[in-house]
Amino acid sequence: MPAIVITDAADPRVADFRRLNDAAFRRTVEAAGPFHKGIFVVEGWLGLERLVPSRYPIRAVLVDAAKLERAEEVLGQSPAPLLVADRAALDEIVGFPLHRGVVAVADRGLPVLSSTVIGRGRRIVVAEGVNDAENLGSIIRNAVALGGDGLLLDPTSCDPLTRRTVRVSVGHALSLPFARLAWPDGLATLRGVRGDDRCPDAAGRRGPDRRGPVAARSARRNRRRCRGPRADRRRDRCLRHRRPNPDGTWRRLAQRRCGDGDRRSPLVLVRSRLSLDSASGQ
Repeated sequence: MPAIVITDAADPRVADFRRLNDAAFRRTVEAAGPFHKGIFVVEGWLGLERLVPSRYPIRAVLVDAAKLERAEEVLGQSPAPLLVADRAALDEIVGFPLHRGVVAVADRGLPVLSSTVIGRGRRIVVAEGVNDAENLGSIIRNAVALGGDGLLLDPTSCDPLTRRTVRVSVGHALSLPFARLAWPDGLATLRGVRGDDRCPDAAGRRGPDRRGPVAARSARRNRRRCRGPRADRRRDRCLRHRRPNPDGTWRRLAQRRCGDGDRRSPLVLVRSRLSLDSASGQ
């Protein structure tokens, strides 16, 4: 699709990109409407590269005229409209200097059910009370780097598709399945799933393994872990960004609901922003 040149910041075709740093205004713009389930913003090139193959339909991409060729290369055969503006008009539209030079808007689509995330994943991160967008982005980035398959959030955690979360996660928030979990009763669903049901390699693999020696050893190790009396041990990690309860009530509750047979605690209680990022990477 040929690029569309934008010369006026008041052009209605860039309405979805206006005032990105105005939280109250963005809530009204990105809220669900009669023809969509809501929209979200992806800023930067890494985020755009991961948005193109994701499940989220792209509504439009706005790019600096000096970086048009790179945007066309990233989008490839995508039918998304490509809007081009000079640097001054681009900064006026979004409301701040957009140094990365590209921003996209996509449809949220239908939310994923927590049962789907639990059923398809073996390593799931459970986050409670993570209400800082950058903290959540760090958790998602670390979870994907360590082989995480899904993310479950309590109702008080922030939205994984906020602009800051997607940017800090380096776009991995677009590929990691996530869902809201009823809290705390929803933790019981994690205890009821056996390890062999959540491990894709539990049934074994037929034929030659072409994934390389490291991946093959990892697959064999995972199959061993999914058998035997310890197969139902929980491998979920709960991250909590709140002041820990002095009497340990929250810890005992989550241990009881996530499975108390494993001596390794399923919880990581953290207080500061730095420790939350570090704890999720352990």
